[in-house]
Amino acid sequence: MPSGSERRPFAMRLRRALVAATALGFVAAPLRVTAQISPGPLSKAHAELEGVLKCLECHGIGEAKLDARCLECHVEIEWLRAQGRGLHGADGLGECATCHQEHGGKDFEIVHWGKRGYTSFDHRRAGWELRGRHREAECRTCHREEFHESAVMTLRDGGPGRATWLGLEVACASCHADPHAGRLGSDCAKCHTEHDFRKIIDTGFDHESTRYPLRGAHREVSCAGCHESEAGWIHQPASSNCASCHADPHQGLATIAGRRADCAQCHGVDRFRPSTFTVAMHADGPYPLEGRHVSAACEACHVTTKGDGVKLRMAHARCVDCHADPHGTQLAGRSDGGDCESCHLVEGFRPSTFAVADHQTLAFPLSGSHVEADCRSCHAPDRARPNSGRELGAAGVRFRFADTECRSCHVDPHRGRFAQDGERPASDGCLSCHDHDRFSPSHVNATVHATYAFPLEGAHAAIPCFECHRELEGDRLASTLIDAGATPHLGFEIRHRDCRDCHRDPHGGQFEDRGACSSCHGLDAWGPAARFDHERDAEFSLVGAHARTACQACHAPTVHADGSTSPRYRPVSRRCEDCHGPSPPLEEGTR
Repeated sequence: MPSGSERRPFAMRLRRALVAATALGFVAAPLRVTAQISPGPLSKAHAELEGVLKCLECHGIGEAKLDARCLECHVEIEWLRAQGRGLHGADGLGECATCHQEHGGKDFEIVHWGKRGYTSFDHRRAGWELRGRHREAECRTCHREEFHESAVMTLRDGGPGRATWLGLEVACASCHADPHAGRLGSDCAKCHTEHDFRKIIDTGFDHESTRYPLRGAHREVSCAGCHESEAGWIHQPASSNCASCHADPHQGLATIAGRRADCAQCHGVDRFRPSTFTVAMHADGPYPLEGRHVSAACEACHVTTKGDGVKLRMAHARCVDCHADPHGTQLAGRSDGGDCESCHLVEGFRPSTFAVADHQTLAFPLSGSHVEADCRSCHAPDRARPNSGRELGAAGVRFRFADTECRSCHVDPHRGRFAQDGERPASDGCLSCHDHDRFSPSHVNATVHATYAFPLEGAHAAIPCFECHRELEGDRLASTLIDAGATPHLGFEIRHRDCRDCHRDPHGGQFEDRGACSSCHGLDAWGPAARFDHERDAEFSLVGAHARTACQACHAPTVHADGSTSPRYRPVSRRCEDCHGPSPPLEEGTR
């Protein structure tokens, strides 16, 4: 088999043959030689063979076949064929040019895989069918340089470092590290499949025959769970003691009756959790379980701390030794130091045992509706202060207030108008108009209204408040508590003093120059105009039949542009014929 140096004399003979062919007229011109001999540029892999003087190095002269020339250079392929190995050693493979086409250009892929590329290659043609997980692997996952262990790599021109699809062996260990370090032999298929390496084939091994028969949850553990470590496969664990496989989560602090406990005293092999340590066993310790503590999960108190395992010994003299103060130290200033047991029981944190009678001893005794109010109605976070929860604690219950004024819990629907420094100072704040029994209706009546700028007299005393104070027409307040949400504005800001500020003028402006409505009308009723005297206040004296005539007979209604009507009082003619019309003519003979 010629080496690279042995092939050089052949190249010299090739050049001489081409020169001779040119001299004999076989080649007419250099440009035509290129066109006739080379169909196109060679790929990068054969770039060193580019040029018309090198064509015969591959194609030969006469009847020499191209495959023979290929194998003179690609000795590794010739070795595979001789060994009958891989794709190139298969029977009936065909000529090299069937799969390796040249003269397609410098960047042309010299290996022809078909339209779908190398991923469509049928691996059975290589003599090794892909099964199981191997079918899912990307080709380059296996075909990479570090897995090239075949002897064919020593025959390649350029050595193992060049990219190639050759060089793999079919033994598992040629690609996969042996987790057993050779202790179980090289036939991986005895225990493993290509579908799932972790799933061990049933080889008939009976763990009952060993010194550690499998019981409980150990039956469900994979072999690797006990027999695998970073150093490899462990065939015989150190001992059958729990600590040989499991770390002690209690760091040696687990004791029963003052003696160090064995794992089996509190745990079974069926499962580690829950522990078999019972409430009755807890009664022998320093803190017997009562109330809600009986049903509490062990880990709720015996928490796992990083690096220290499960905490078994802890302070337990006060509730706050285990529980965070849910009230954010608001009650720490009490005589009992905010002891939880003053208001709560171990049977349940809610409801509190703090009753109305207890509240009567505080700065704000409960009365009226406050007695029936839910505690959280007042002792809830202040929505007006978004960060109030931080100072209140996890329970979100407010106990300390700036003062006992109504505004500490309730929104002022009057928006400060009746505050002490407001428009109408109140001697007792909100309680000047309201009481603890209910907010609505208020205590304001006609007598109280008499102290205001507009006393309620006559018919005004019987009019419902909302007739003048239109803000009362809306929905009644369900609650004025701060947490109840938005409340309507009850401003009561009426500035009217004249009748026309509230009432429509029924006379259409006929008496704008005559003064206030009270000149003719009283406060008890609008009609009749009790204060109007026709003899005194009008220019037309009612005498005779006129005194008995109805007002509307003379004062007919006037229709206005908006469709409304009003009696016409001014101006009214005083001429008889303007009201009565001309007299009818007398019949002849009656004069």
